[in-house]
Amino acid sequence: MSIGKDDILHQDFRVRHATRLIMIVAGYKRELWPLTLLRIKEHAPADSDVCVVSPGKAEPELIDACRAMGWSFLATKANKLALAQNLALELHPAAEWIHKLDEDIVVAAGYFESLEATFHHALEVDECRVGFVAPTLNVNGFSYRSFLKFVAPAKLIEFRTRFGDSRSSCVDTAAWREPQAAQFLWEQSLPFDPLAALFLSRPPGYDICPHRFSIGAIFFHRTLWTDSGTFTVAREGLLGVEEADLCKFCCDRARLMLVSHNTFAGHVGFFSQAAHMIPWLTARDINLPAQPILSVRQAA
Repeated sequence: MSIGKDDILHQDFRVRHATRLIMIVAGYKRELWPLTLLRIKEHAPADSDVCVVSPGKAEPELIDACRAMGWSFLATKANKLALAQNLALELHPAAEWIHKLDEDIVVAAGYFESLEATFHHALEVDECRVGFVAPTLNVNGFSYRSFLKFVAPAKLIEFRTRFGDSRSSCVDTAAWREPQAAQFLWEQSLPFDPLAALFLSRPPGYDICPHRFSIGAIFFHRTLWTDSGTFTVAREGLLGVEEADLCKFCCDRARLMLVSHNTFAGHVGFFSQAAHMIPWLTARDINLPAQPILSVRQAA
């Protein structure tokens, strides 16, 4: 595609021509920025370009934050997520390796490096054809199962008892649908940074997702984007089309969709969960347990 100048609402570029691009989709969940964007700033490898893409709006506060952090910013006139990402990738032609994250993804130390290590392990050691690698996300219709099995196997049984299913599915599961299910998964995720460090200590490995995967946090090589014909641009405000098409491409071309055993990240929640989870999460220090030990002792 060619760069559509008429599609751009605002751009503020600080391109370093790095081979790694961290592309963050943001602009709609302001309450989360102090938690999510600052963690990306803290843990991003220094030799990276970082670009925030904002489909359909250009928030002055977000533009100022990007400027302060040395990041690029791109907003499109239309609320078309795939278009904004396509333009950002075209404006970073040196970027061979791309991390894509949504503004509701919480990362910890080692996130970027361990995702990349998983990709290269699968590619070079296991000789897989890799489409993309995702972290083990707590609130995700596929990876929540492996998350619970690792941190507390009995909790998967409790999840099924409380919410009626523990199936693996992109959207047909309580992990995607129920606000209280998202809270339950986050309660097993705290304290956050020590848990992420525990994931980093695991032997190299990954799960293969056999169905559509929610691509809120993925790592891929640029050829995935070019070979698939770039991200599918849907009508304004319609979400999920580029995700479905990308996953279909991976399945059709036998490019595996992998979930890293070594990389843990938090997802605040999907659409029906966000209204409950944003205040729940921003009201607490995620490095502390959901119910502090002192309170437990006092209650006893």
